[in-house]
Amino acid sequence: MLGIAAALAGFASAQPDTVIRSTTRLVQVHVVASDRQGNPVADLRKDEFQILDDGKPQPLALFVADVGAGAPAGAGSAAAAVEGRKPPAAGYSAILLDWLNATIADRLRAVDALRAVLKSVEPRQKVALYVLGLEPPNTAEPLRLIRNFTDAPLELAKVIEDPGVLPNPELSETTNRFDARFGNPRARLTLEEQLYDWNNRIRDTVRALTELADRMAPLRGPKSLIWLSTGFPMVINSSVISGAHPLEAVYNNEVERALARLNRADVTVHTVNSSGLATSGRNFEATLQQFAERTGGLEFSERNDLPVGVRAALADMHAGYMLGFVVPEGARPGVHAIQVRTTRSRLLLRFRPTYELIP
Repeated sequence: MLGIAAALAGFASAQPDTVIRSTTRLVQVHVVASDRQGNPVADLRKDEFQILDDGKPQPLALFVADVGAGAPAGAGSAAAAVEGRKPPAAGYSAILLDWLNATIADRLRAVDALRAVLKSVEPRQKVALYVLGLEPPNTAEPLRLIRNFTDAPLELAKVIEDPGVLPNPELSETTNRFDARFGNPRARLTLEEQLYDWNNRIRDTVRALTELADRMAPLRGPKSLIWLSTGFPMVINSSVISGAHPLEAVYNNEVERALARLNRADVTVHTVNSSGLATSGRNFEATLQQFAERTGGLEFSERNDLPVGVRAALADMHAGYMLGFVVPEGARPGVHAIQVRTTRSRLLLRFRPTYELIP
């Protein structure tokens, strides 16, 4: 018990980049509480929460209420404000502009939304910018880091304005891919060619999400991925490719593995559907919803005001509570269900529903 107490004391006083070492298996769960109107609730106490592991209540070994939820700022933040200094960055958010799964119009909407947000807000966390989908001849590595984590959002805004740094979102779409896989982009593709293209695009996307989870896993503090995309199908059928069988290709296993890696790395995924209210083009909202719900994130869709979704995703990291419990002795390896409850009535709680225990 002395080791647990020391570890928790270190967590409470540590800076975001501090590495905390403990022999206990502490599962951390970010919880956002809101009322029926969607307003954050910032005054919940530790004794008003209950956390369950596979349906069994567990003692709360960790409880941290973030001041971003509306509670009074801590002494450190107040001192920084008096001295005119910005408080230290708390957490990390990676923004992924997904041009692999988007039309030109979708890409332009995503870039415009991100530009507007970065010029008007100052996130409390460090922010990095990635692009998925590159022009030839760089198709071997579709995930590209544009700027690493920084606490200067205007720097990222300038990157978006620089055509020499950020790839041009208006590049010609060859079957919606940034490559020359098929010689004539205007030719009608066969079923096999379309399957080949979809297979590569979906696998590249899942691989990129997994790689981002692995890159962010060593970071200490809250972590999120903000994915601006129209998604991809988890099942290829005739609604995706004319003439395809009902289960022509199924990618549920790939998606499950990516979700497991993201949850293992404690990365919350917020999805912003860049198609907005457009009626043309492809839109796989169900996939975006899966990634958001299964990691405890926000899903923003069927709205044209994309900057609102990006702002909400950036703010979400500092709008809730961090709960933690110690994995019971003898727990089996594998995926376990998480439930979080509150004794206060008429509240909605959002959190990731599983964790994976590695032997």
